[in-house]
Amino acid sequence: MPPFAPAERAAVAGLDIAFRRAGSGPPLLLLHGIPTSSRLWDAVGADLAGDLDVVAPDLLGYGESAKPPDRDVSMAAQAELMPKLLDALGVERSIVVGHDLGGAVAQRIAVDAPERVAGLVLIDSVSFDSWPILRMRMLRTLAPPFARRWPRRWFAWFALTMRPYVRGGDAREAFSAGLAAWSADTAGAEAFVRNARAMDPRITEEVAPRLAEIGVPAHVVWGRKDPFQKVRWAARLRDAIPGATLTVLDGGHFLPWDAPAEVAREIRALAARCA
Repeated sequence: MPPFAPAERAAVAGLDIAFRRAGSGPPLLLLHGIPTSSRLWDAVGADLAGDLDVVAPDLLGYGESAKPPDRDVSMAAQAELMPKLLDALGVERSIVVGHDLGGAVAQRIAVDAPERVAGLVLIDSVSFDSWPILRMRMLRTLAPPFARRWPRRWFAWFALTMRPYVRGGDAREAFSAGLAAWSADTAGAEAFVRNARAMDPRITEEVAPRLAEIGVPAHVVWGRKDPFQKVRWAARLRDAIPGATLTVLDGGHFLPWDAPAEVAREIRALAARCA
């Protein structure tokens, strides 16, 4: 399946940030995690663009966005950058949706810049001290020497190890497209290493007590068979946010690929609550 919109670029805080945008209506910001890109939202974005103004950026250091060697790519830094992207696009307030590490970004925006958030959806999101998972902790150790020396081979191996979790031809093509930004050369591999090393659970642990401050409609969506962010985290996250609701769907961690129609339905229902 092709991307729901072509990649565009905006200058944000002196950085080149790539994003995809389509549709009209209430603004919707879709945030991916690691090791994906805005292509995570191909099908979901296409579905929602019928009645929402859908924006899906590549986070700094990911996809087609800039990969400067000297900039902070932590989820806290990304949370400061995303409202500036909305400024560049003329968006004052948006429903924010975060998957995986993008969920950490979404949580930080919701508590640090509540005036920018009309609603919140967290999909198989990192939270509390649920991350980084063992696989990513291992990658932080194993990736640097191998990825820097043999980037194409290393990322081909990495894609193979992820194959059981990224199912279907469309999902695998989108996943490969995200990896391609890192696998082309040593500079790309270095960017991946920086992203992996920037994973820090203190970012969500610090914000956890403040989740009770969130005053907009919030919804948690989880894959019942998520092997990375276990479903037990879903109820804890829901209970931490006043009035939040929870839906558990059949699927794994990459729910926007596993069940795009269902994910779009859940986001659209949240959007209706924000109207």
